[in-house]
Amino acid sequence: MKAALDSLEYLQAIARVDGHVNSPPGWTQQAAVLNGASDLFAEIMADKDGHVRTAFGHSELLKRLAVNEISNGFYRTHPK
Repeated sequence: MKAALDSLEYLQAIARVDGHVNSPPGWTQQAAVLNGASDLFAEIMADKDGHVRTAFGHSELLKRLAVNEISNGFYRTHPK
């Protein structure tokens, strides 16, 4: 995220986090897998609003990934 934005200084909000978790049939703890990402974003954003989070379970992900996390909807003010 820092590389894409050049700096986290101008990050105003993380609106949504989608997590795609490679899961065996019947396993229902996908949301727990995303807790680390949510905790990190809460720490980065400090006093700013939280984010919406959705966890999806999949039987297989591209490139055999265990987790594919997508964060979107960040808003950035540009330096003057």
